[in-house]
Amino acid sequence: MNRINISPSSALIILGGEAPAGGAKRQLDELVAAGTFPFTIAADKGANYAYQYGMPLDLIIGDFDSIASEVLENYQRMFIEFISFPREKNFGDGEAALHTALQRGFGDIVIFGNGGGRLDHMWLNLALPVLYMSKLNSLQIFDEDCIISYSKGNAEIKGKAGDIVSMVALTPVTNLCWQGMKYPLDGIELPVGSSRCLSNIMAADNAQVSHDSGIIAIIHYPSDYL
Repeated sequence: MNRINISPSSALIILGGEAPAGGAKRQLDELVAAGTFPFTIAADKGANYAYQYGMPLDLIIGDFDSIASEVLENYQRMFIEFISFPREKNFGDGEAALHTALQRGFGDIVIFGNGGGRLDHMWLNLALPVLYMSKLNSLQIFDEDCIISYSKGNAEIKGKAGDIVSMVALTPVTNLCWQGMKYPLDGIELPVGSSRCLSNIMAADNAQVSHDSGIIAIIHYPSDYL
């Protein structure tokens, strides 16, 4: 069931929202069992979750106000790289982690731990592709019951007939086409804030998305995910 796209350009980021549960936990369980990890970054409290899973980390980033002392000492003994920021700063740990991963040449990003926690942090992390989409090859966010990905022109949705999929415009979208769905679309405009693409249903195991401009968040609820 593993849906994580791993490549030499992949980086995995664990944020400090709620601990991964449901489908997200299953994905991490499979990753841990396989024992093969991409470059892995923990953003502050995310290091606690990595420690619970026994996951190796390459980098811990943040102001370190939410890391348990036992976790901090453990990773310090392992000579993990740390990047420290002051508590009073004008950016979030999630953006710092994504920015650092892209700076180091990782264009395929996988994120866990975004769900729960403060709504403002969660929403801003979901909207980060608006700033960074030109540098990203792909971005997947694994939540408890869904997988979030993004399109800047073309995307394929792999699942099963009957899966629920929603699309949300993060910037105005033009000439949007959506095939392989119960309610297909052909050449529509999708403004920011529109619920036009809410809760569509896959009619096949693959669906295709294309559009001329704009950035779309694709929220996929796979039937076999939980």
